[in-house]
Amino acid sequence: MRFPTTIKTLIDKLKEGDDASWQIFFERYRNVIIDLGVLKGLTDDECEELLQEVMKRFYQRSQTFVFDPDIAKFRTYFGRIINGLIIDIKRKRIKNTVSDDVLESVAAEEPTPDELFDNVLQEHWRNIIKDDILKIMRERLSPVNYNIFEMHVLQHVSVADTAEALQVSAARIYLVKNRGLKMMKNIINEIVAEDERAEFNINDF
Repeated sequence: MRFPTTIKTLIDKLKEGDDASWQIFFERYRNVIIDLGVLKGLTDDECEELLQEVMKRFYQRSQTFVFDPDIAKFRTYFGRIINGLIIDIKRKRIKNTVSDDVLESVAAEEPTPDELFDNVLQEHWRNIIKDDILKIMRERLSPVNYNIFEMHVLQHVSVADTAEALQVSAARIYLVKNRGLKMMKNIINEIVAEDERAEFNINDF
């Protein structure tokens, strides 16, 4: 079974109530949520609470969420859910330790732009995209050709050393490199068009 890879196809599967896709969604974004909670000073227990609340909130909204990259990136939408729930958890933490006046003041605060939060979120997103691209390439290339591409192109091992290690000809390495790079560019275009809008390219590998 091939699971959805791009954000749009994954969200479409979630709307259908596909359990396997919910598991993919959870595994894909759990580290993003936990790391952002740690960044904002949450405890381990609070980070676990954040994870559960984010997943619950998105599950509740998934049936009505409309994916339209021309309006807003999914990353931005998801980041707002995470940040809003972090603020809620922090407010709950101080509820029993401050006066009512201070609590009302904190509750009235509006979320402010957080460059570090956005940068960490963006870095996680880029890693998710990299994993998606390589997963698709593994599906489309034979095991030997993927190993050639990974060793020579991604790990920058020389043609001679790659040929010796994998017992293939130099000609095959050059052929796999050229075809693999073309394939990678096409995959990047497919994924980037849905959410990242020219913020990711082949030079990021």
